[in-house]
Amino acid sequence: MAYRQGDRRTMKVTTKLTGWKEFDDLLKEFPDAVQNRVAQGVTNAGARVIRKEIKAAAPVDADKRSPLSLKHGRLKDNIKIYPMRYVKSRGQKGTRVNTGKASWGYWLEKGTRYIEARPWFLPAFEKATGAAVDRMREYFVDRMEKEIEKLKRKHKP
Repeated sequence: MAYRQGDRRTMKVTTKLTGWKEFDDLLKEFPDAVQNRVAQGVTNAGARVIRKEIKAAAPVDADKRSPLSLKHGRLKDNIKIYPMRYVKSRGQKGTRVNTGKASWGYWLEKGTRYIEARPWFLPAFEKATGAAVDRMREYFVDRMEKEIEKLKRKHKP
């Protein structure tokens, strides 16, 4: 998995898995609808693990909330996963984890001239990647078993 920094308003994580040739070869043996469901589900499963770790690491100031926090909600409440639209046109699947409207997450991570950097996003991402890949493998095996059973029932003689 790799980390790609978002723009100045949000923190984003983009991952690219390599070494899953067998996964890809096996998936190509199935109908397109099954390929899409399984591939998107695998990326979502990994992203959920990463999101959980990032939410746990998100800084919280119990004493006071900024005007932005009052307007858009707490930082950890803005951390969400979204399917990546632009990779669909290339026949790929992806999911991103970002801070949404919580732009102050970036400032806390990178710092400003007034605020010292307090990295939280990238360390949490790095901590979660191993567990995310493991979860993705588990999800793939479980989902493929379900899809095979569905196809057997559908094409029963």
